[in-house]
Amino acid sequence: MKREIKKIIFCGVSCILTVGLLTSCGDKVTVLDDKVKQSKVESNSGTENNNNDLQIQVGQYVEFGTYEQDGDDNNGDEPIEWKVLVVKDGKALLISKCVLDWQKYNETDEKVNWSTCSLRTWLNKDFYREAFDQEEMNRMVDTVITSDGIETYDLVFILNKTEMETYFHSDDERISEPTEITKLAARDTQNSGFENKEGCWYWVCGNGTLDKAPYVSKAGAIEDNTDYVDWYYGIRPAIWITINQDSE
Repeated sequence: MKREIKKIIFCGVSCILTVGLLTSCGDKVTVLDDKVKQSKVESNSGTENNNNDLQIQVGQYVEFGTYEQDGDDNNGDEPIEWKVLVVKDGKALLISKCVLDWQKYNETDEKVNWSTCSLRTWLNKDFYREAFDQEEMNRMVDTVITSDGIETYDLVFILNKTEMETYFHSDDERISEPTEITKLAARDTQNSGFENKEGCWYWVCGNGTLDKAPYVSKAGAIEDNTDYVDWYYGIRPAIWITINQDSE
């Protein structure tokens, strides 16, 4: 069933609201903006809307970047749809609506933390370069991620357990559908079954130096440090972007 959402087009610091339609993964809402400065935010910034940033609302879906999703290379990459989790101080925290890829938390079975895992490198190099053009890169905000007492500065990351519990209030809200390309990538791995069409396993950022990492199950439950880091699970990237040209 189609449901109505707001289609948001940004022009500098002003915005125009029109009406769009959303069905499932791959259906779109557009976000456009001029180039703006990067800045830095702390992860775990809360779920509130800032009164000065009401152009975009928590819970809305917006488009930003492109990535192969339907499994058909001949028709090009599809726009990425994101859910708005936080709007604050001219910035928005977004998480992909769908599970966009299928990756290991770390390439080898060893004790790692977020700063040393191969997934962090993949997100901030391979995915970052593939998914965003230069104007979009200019809008992305360096985010401080703290894991096991170590701070990293990441443009793309995954949410940790606390954030998953803060921004999604039930298992049902955490369920995320895999894209067709994710299903294809998962076929030859140890976790390839998608009996539940509504959900897909995906990694959660670990807090510690361990050889296991947390993940969200197909049913939306958070499983804490259950599976080994060299297993494959889905990826729901998260990013902070500027939505207001006055942001510093």
